[in-house]
Amino acid sequence: MMSTPAVTPAPRFLRLPEVAQWAGVSPSTIARWEAAGEFPPRRRLGRNVIAWSISELDAWAATLEVGPEPGRRVVRREDHPAEQTAA
Repeated sequence: MMSTPAVTPAPRFLRLPEVAQWAGVSPSTIARWEAAGEFPPRRRLGRNVIAWSISELDAWAATLEVGPEPGRRVVRREDHPAEQTAA
C-alpha cells in the first residue's frame, strides 16, 4: 500500500479591495495604517500584483483591542502621539 505524501496548502492571499472589505475600512485607511506600521505588510506576488496574506491579517486582527463598537480600534491614551508630546 502506497502512502500519500502530505500536501501543504498554499498560502492564501487577498487583494486590496478584499482586504478593505475584510477590515471594514476604505483602501485609503489600509494605506494609512500600512504607512504608519500598524498593518501587515503587502506582498508582491507578481510584477503588477500585490496582496496580503490571510494568515498575517488574522494574526494582526487577533492583537486588536475591541472598543465600544464591534471592531473599532482603540488607542490607549498613553499611546496617543498627542499625549506624548504634551507631557
